[in-house]
Amino acid sequence: MTLFLSFHFGDSDRELVRQVEGFMGSQSVRVITGEELGGGPLTPAIMERIAKSDGLVAVMTKRTEPGDYGGTHPWVVDEFKHAKSLNKRAIALVAPGVAVPGAYADHERIDYNPQDPLKAFLKLSRTIGLWKFEAGRLLKVQLRPPQVADQIAAGNGNALCKYRLVTIDGVAGDWIPARTLSEGDGTYAYLTGVQDDSRIQLRVELAGNVWRSDVLQQWMAVDLKHP
Repeated sequence: MTLFLSFHFGDSDRELVRQVEGFMGSQSVRVITGEELGGGPLTPAIMERIAKSDGLVAVMTKRTEPGDYGGTHPWVVDEFKHAKSLNKRAIALVAPGVAVPGAYADHERIDYNPQDPLKAFLKLSRTIGLWKFEAGRLLKVQLRPPQVADQIAAGNGNALCKYRLVTIDGVAGDWIPARTLSEGDGTYAYLTGVQDDSRIQLRVELAGNVWRSDVLQQWMAVDLKHP
C-alpha cells in the first residue's frame, strides 16, 4: 500500500512529521510526499501523486499566519480535499487549535495531543491496518495451459484479461481488468484487492477467442518427491 503524507514543510513541524513518517513506514506501507517537488500550493505533479496513492494522511498543525483553512496550512487542506474528491482513503492528524474546514469537518479525524501522543499514533495504526485489510493484497496467478498462455503472451498486450472475486458464500463481484506479463517461466496475471478468503475467476479475450476459468480457491498444488 502507498500512502501520501501531507504536511507543512516548516521547521516547527519537522520533528512531528519525522515521527509520523517513520511510524507509517513501520506499518509496512510506502510513504510518498511532495517534498522534493518543493511543497506549497497544490500542483499537477502533487495531484498525480495523490491520485496514484492508495490513501492520504494529512498532518494539520497550527499556523501562525492569519487566515482561514481552520487555522492550518492551506496546501495541506487542499491536498486532503483533493484526496477526498478522488474517493481516496484520507484521515487528518489534527493538532490543538485546528478545525478541519469545510465539507469534511465531520469526517473521522485523529486528535493529536503533544502531551500524550500515544493515543494518536495508536489510532493511526488502527486506521492504516483497516485500510490495508480493505485494500486486500496483490495475487500473482500463472495462466495455464501453456498453449493458451503463449497466445496471450504473443498478443503483445492486446489480450483483455479480467478477474472477479467470489466471496466464501458464493457472491461474485464485478469483472476487474488485470495486468498480464510474460516472464521467464510463463505468463502471469496480477490481481489486486484480494482478501484471504476470496475465491477467484479469470476471463481472457483475444482475437475473438474467449477463455474462462472455474472459480478457484487460493491454493497451489505442491509436488513432493523422494530424494
